[in-house]
Amino acid sequence: MDRSPDLGQEHWYPMWEACQALDLPINFHIGASEHAMDFAGSQGWPGLPYEARVGFGGAMLFMHNAQVMGNLILSGLLDRFDKLKFVSVESGVGWIPYILEGMDTQYLSYCINTKKIDRLPSEYFRTNFYACFWFERRDLAHVLRQVGIDNVLFETDFPHPVCLYPIDDMEPAMAGLTKEEKVKVLSGNASRVYNIQL
Repeated sequence: MDRSPDLGQEHWYPMWEACQALDLPINFHIGASEHAMDFAGSQGWPGLPYEARVGFGGAMLFMHNAQVMGNLILSGLLDRFDKLKFVSVESGVGWIPYILEGMDTQYLSYCINTKKIDRLPSEYFRTNFYACFWFERRDLAHVLRQVGIDNVLFETDFPHPVCLYPIDDMEPAMAGLTKEEKVKVLSGNASRVYNIQL
């Protein structure tokens, strides 16, 4: 099977140049990985009921976005195109602090002498990545602050089956956030990232 070069290769530089010049955010949705095209996936054991495999496979799709994000960061692409904006869509946010800490640790252990990238992996997230959340509720204010209030956007995904409609439980979920933080998460960040005037 003939495959295109990966997204960090020079083949794609004209596309990245255009996205950066237009200040156009690039969205990658769960399932964006070539390994995640089957919603049920191969995450669940064959002996599990189909519904359980679909549920587990759906949750594991979020981790495939970690794969895309990590590869984009480690490719060095963001040292060449430092204004690119990537949005991890329908992936949740709770996995992000963990994967960034893991990437920093592994980078410092194994990759520091390669000089492939100019900064720690986690530093690129702060400047070039955004992530959307909708279902997460446990200790949400703490998680959002770990990810970075300026880097998260609330989504409802209406009319998708997993959407939040009617939205009736956001106030308790966001109780730990300041008014300014709520405005950023619920509208301000999206306005800034997508260049939408409110």
